[in-house]
Amino acid sequence: NNMVLDCEKGRQTAGSIILLWDRHDAENQQICVVPLDNGNYALQLVHSGQVLDVEKASKKSGAQVIQYNWNGGANQQWPLVPAGDGYYYIVSALSGMTLDVSGGRANAGSSIIVYQPHYGDNQKFKFLPVK
Repeated sequence: NNMVLDCEKGRQTAGSIILLWDRHDAENQQICVVPLDNGNYALQLVHSGQVLDVEKASKKSGAQVIQYNWNGGANQQWPLVPAGDGYYYIVSALSGMTLDVSGGRANAGSSIIVYQPHYGDNQKFKFLPVK
């Protein structure tokens, strides 16, 4: 499909939710993969300079993923685990849960959450160059 991670409505505000949306390559859909000294990665949104963050450092399955200012917490660090064919599982260093398209629905507006790993297609992500 042609869906990508997106910061809702291009908002710059810390706490804005991350969702799935049709690809249009605006800066709120561009993510820099920043290697950290511990082998994890920060995933920084170009439009705001903020990073993907598990809201309120929650360890609960189903916790919302948001953008937030970098503070170095484990809820902002993501090991990348190869899933084959150029895809990755993006794992929360805080909980071991995997980035997930809520409900497995690849629809515009679907929430991006962390969820228990089940290695379904809704937990596989590919990093693409900007067109």
